[in-house]
Amino acid sequence: MITEKKLFKIYSVLAIYIIVITITLASIGTYLDNKKLLILHPYIFFIGFGNLSILILNRYLTNAIYPQLEISPKNKLIYIANVLTSILLVTFAIYFKIPLLKAVAGFMLMLSSSHAIYEIFKNLSIKEIWNDISARYYIFDVLFLLNAALGLFVLGLKEAYPNLKLIPFFITESSYFLGSSFPLSISTMGFIYSYIVRNNDKNLIRKFFDYWFYIFVGGVLTFLILILMDLYRGMMISSNSLIIGVVIIFFITLNFLIKFYRNKFKHPTFSFVISGISLLILTGIFGVMNIYYLQGREYGSRLADIHMWIYKSHTHAALLGWISLSFLGILYAVYPSINKNNSTKNLKEGFKKLLSEKQIKNAFIQLFIAVTMIVIIEFAFYYDNKTILLISGLILSSSISFTFVNLIKNRNYES
Repeated sequence: MITEKKLFKIYSVLAIYIIVITITLASIGTYLDNKKLLILHPYIFFIGFGNLSILILNRYLTNAIYPQLEISPKNKLIYIANVLTSILLVTFAIYFKIPLLKAVAGFMLMLSSSHAIYEIFKNLSIKEIWNDISARYYIFDVLFLLNAALGLFVLGLKEAYPNLKLIPFFITESSYFLGSSFPLSISTMGFIYSYIVRNNDKNLIRKFFDYWFYIFVGGVLTFLILILMDLYRGMMISSNSLIIGVVIIFFITLNFLIKFYRNKFKHPTFSFVISGISLLILTGIFGVMNIYYLQGREYGSRLADIHMWIYKSHTHAALLGWISLSFLGILYAVYPSINKNNSTKNLKEGFKKLLSEKQIKNAFIQLFIAVTMIVIIEFAFYYDNKTILLISGLILSSSISFTFVNLIKNRNYES
C-alpha cells in the first residue's frame, strides 16, 4: 500500500530528476545546436515538473491548511502516470513530427487538473478558500494549470491543422510556456505567505500580501491582454509594476531571513527561496528589455540575433532560477516533515528544523554552486559561448541532483 510518505518520496525523486534531465538536455542541445532537444526540454520541464508540483506538492501544502481535503495516494499515482505518459507523447510528437500527440497529452493533463479542481470544490466552499490567503494561492494555481493544459491541447490542434481558423493567433509555444510558468509562480507565493508572512507581527505586511494576490494574478492577466493588443506603454507600466511588487517581497523575505537566522536557526529553505526571488527580479528586468526590443513588431516575432541573449536569459532565469531554486527550497522544508510524520499535520505547527547539521551545511554549498552556475549561464548567453553553457549546465544539473543524496537518501533527520 502506498502511504502519503511513499507518495511524496516518489514525487520528490521525479521532480528532482525532471529538472536535472531538462537542464542536461538544454546544455547538450545548445552545445550540439540540436533543435529537437532545444524544443523538447521546456516541454519536459513544464509538463513533468510543473504538473506534478501543482497536482501533488500543492495538495500536501493545501492539506496542511484544510485536513478535510484528503490526499488519495491512488489518485495521485494516476496523476503521475498521466504526466509521465504525456511527456512521452510530446517527445514522440517532436521527434516524429506528429503534433496531434501534443493535443492528446494536453487532453490527458486537462483530465488530471479537472479532477483535482473537482476534489477541491467538492470539499471546500469558495468562502473557505477566500478566507485563507495561502490557500487562495495554492488553489488558484490548479485553475491556471488547467488553462495551461488547455493551451497545450489547442497548440497541438493548431500545429496538426494549421488552416483551422477557429484557433486564436496567440496560441504558440511561447504562450504555452508562459502560461505554464504562471501556476508555479502562484504556488511559490503561497508558500512564502504560509511560512514567511503569515506570522509577521506587522499587519501592513500581511495586508500587502493579501492585496498582492489580486495585483499579481490580475497584473499578469492584464499583461497578457496588453501583449495581445500590442500596447507598448501598457506592457511597460504593467511589467515594471510587477517588478516593484517582487522587489518589495524580496525585502520582506530578506528581513524575515535575517531575523530568523539570528534568533532561531539557519535553514536552507529561506536561502533557496530568496535566491529564487532575486532571479525573479532578474527575469523581470530581462522581460522589460524584451518588450523594449520587440516594440512595434508583430505578435510572435523573434528578437534579432544580436538580442537573442536577452530572451534566453529571461526564460532561463525564470526556469532555472526562480522556479527551480524556490521549489527545491520548499522540498527542504516539506520533505523532512512528511518523511518523519507520514502526514502534513506537522506543517501546521510552524517551521521546524528537522534537517541535520550536515544536511544544512551541504544544502548551503549546493545552493552556492547552483546560483554561481546560473549566473555563469546568464553571462554565457551574452557571449554566446556554447562550451561554457555546456559545462555550467552540467554542473548545475549535478548540483540539483545532489538534493536526492542530501535530502531523500539521507534519513538522519532531527526531532
